Amino acid sequence: MRPIPDKLRKKLSNMPHMAQCAWCTAKSNLEWHHAIQYSGKQMNEWYAIIALCRQCHRGEFGTLRSEIKDFCELLAITRGAQDIIKNYPKRDWLWEKKYLEDKVKRYMNDKKI
Repeated sequence: MRPIPDKLRKKLSNMPHMAQCAWCTAKSNLEWHHAIQYSGKQMNEWYAIIALCRQCHRGEFGTLRSEIKDFCELLAITRGAQDIIKNYPKRDWLWEKKYLEDKVKRYMNDKKI
């Protein structure tokens, strides 16, 4: 786990989307998840940190479920689309976003059945 700098922590604390779980919309027991790794490090950008409740973040066995992980990564890429392409050019973010959109869409369709 990479520590979140105080300046970024303060900025995130004031953002409305950080007041509830991005996956299940719970408003209690929130933890912050680094959704994107770049060059082997967790990205410390406002858009790359997603609020998740403890149950969604840690799951039943202490690990993040793959569908939640993919959803959070897609959300982070979408939120930071302008900055991420410019500041982190070594990945094809548009391809990755499309790949994750398809993957999350498939999961959502499977879940409804």
